Amino acid sequence: MMNPFELINLSLTSSKARRAVIFFSRIKSRFWVGIGIHGSPFINIKESRRIGMSWEYSWTSNPSKVGLTTHTARLDLYSYECIHLFSESRMHDCMKWYEIIKPVLGCQIGHASVDNPKPSITDWLRSHQDSIGGISILEGDEENVKYLLKTIRVLGDLSLKISPRSYQLEFPEGLTRLEIDTAELINYDQLLRLKVRNINLRGSILTNQEINGFLKSWMSCESHLDLKSIEIDIPLSKAVNEIMDLPHEVTKIGYKIKRCDRKEANVTFGLWTRPYLYLSID
Repeated sequence: MMNPFELINLSLTSSKARRAVIFFSRIKSRFWVGIGIHGSPFINIKESRRIGMSWEYSWTSNPSKVGLTTHTARLDLYSYECIHLFSESRMHDCMKWYEIIKPVLGCQIGHASVDNPKPSITDWLRSHQDSIGGISILEGDEENVKYLLKTIRVLGDLSLKISPRSYQLEFPEGLTRLEIDTAELINYDQLLRLKVRNINLRGSILTNQEINGFLKSWMSCESHLDLKSIEIDIPLSKAVNEIMDLPHEVTKIGYKIKRCDRKEANVTFGLWTRPYLYLSID
């Protein structure tokens, strides 16, 4: 069975070959695609999002980096091939290349990584699909980020790595995962409104009392009924007693709390690069 590089190269040999490849791709789409639209643009192609074979195109303005890179992990569990292409308009050429290979592979974008998503980039993504499995926003002005989240429906994972600013963002409902590196974006009221199954808030500004209030809200079935896990940075590792000032059971790994519908959750505290609370629901 031909890999993506081989299919794409075959489709470029003639219009007849391109039509044939597109026809068979319409019957069964085999590939998951991730795209990076930023200073180091790329298109990553896999047979599934999980670990395995990976084929990638990347664009560089450095002629010395042009060529093929390959890597195979131990036991052949993972292999990676990347074609580095020279370009003086890297993001533009990346987007144009996707338009060329999309019908050839019969694929849609599964994940997009964008840096300062200007409306032109958001509109380009929207022209190809109205929803996407996941988006990572590396940086961006408030209005640009709001426009992207309003225009494109995020179905799975949303990751924000935005520098700390006083943004006022509304987050999509039903996300599988929300990860925020600068969680100053989330205040207590917003946290209670979130409807996300897995949450990771780094750099949180929530106080011990607010985290305690969040736990009590969950226990009384007032919020986060579909929550599976949450990790929140806490102000000080010694704040455990203040946060856990609620009904609980001490366990070998931390604490167990119970919701009013009898669903249970484990609460643990850690100190890796920073003190944090982790809650997982049974």
